[in-house]
Amino acid sequence: MTDLENWNYYYKFDPTVNRLTRSNMLYTPLINPEGNIFCMNWDSKNDYQLKHGPRENFKELIDFFFNKEITNLSKFRNCKWSPEIIDIDHGRRRIFFKWHGETLNTIVYSDRTLDQVCPNWQHQLHSIVSGILDMGFYKPSLYPHCFFFDDDNILRTFDFYACISKENPFIEFELIKGMVGPNSMGRFDEAMNGSIVNVEILFKRALETYVKWPNDALVTVYNKLYS
Repeated sequence: MTDLENWNYYYKFDPTVNRLTRSNMLYTPLINPEGNIFCMNWDSKNDYQLKHGPRENFKELIDFFFNKEITNLSKFRNCKWSPEIIDIDHGRRRIFFKWHGETLNTIVYSDRTLDQVCPNWQHQLHSIVSGILDMGFYKPSLYPHCFFFDDDNILRTFDFYACISKENPFIEFELIKGMVGPNSMGRFDEAMNGSIVNVEILFKRALETYVKWPNDALVTVYNKLYS
């Protein structure tokens, strides 16, 4: 599975600019022509990233987070909410998993609702977040574009590169600043202690404040977990 020439970029809808935008600042997301395979292509030279301007030490950033994605995928691989892995090409830094047409971002910003598509989606979302916590990790990447329904309406999530151990939720800001967008810098103020980021704080604020879902679903999750 090496030829990506005819694969299509995946974009999310960003309501702040009212248009489609790139879904992340690390890997290039690609979907095969048949629409049933997703590829996380960790390519530091891809136009999907480079057209937004060069970034310092971008290859090193890609290497660091690709290795985190692989490590965390191995931990969560047997969970029903993890993506169904088809192949991992370590040499080319590509991860392939089964795709089911769209992320929840597409549903949220359409004329459909999540309740119409899957009435128990909020219960499943809570189960995923609490399940990751029970396994000893925080996952700040909780945006709707990081989730999708499979053909049986099982909610699944990806983008595990942001996960970090609850026992040691600290990381040097220098290691991650290249993936922080200009509109996201303010979120780090409370979590910073000198040059160190406390990801536990980022995770809780993601639930409580800045990751938006219909019906304030993550606020409900936060209240159930931390009331």
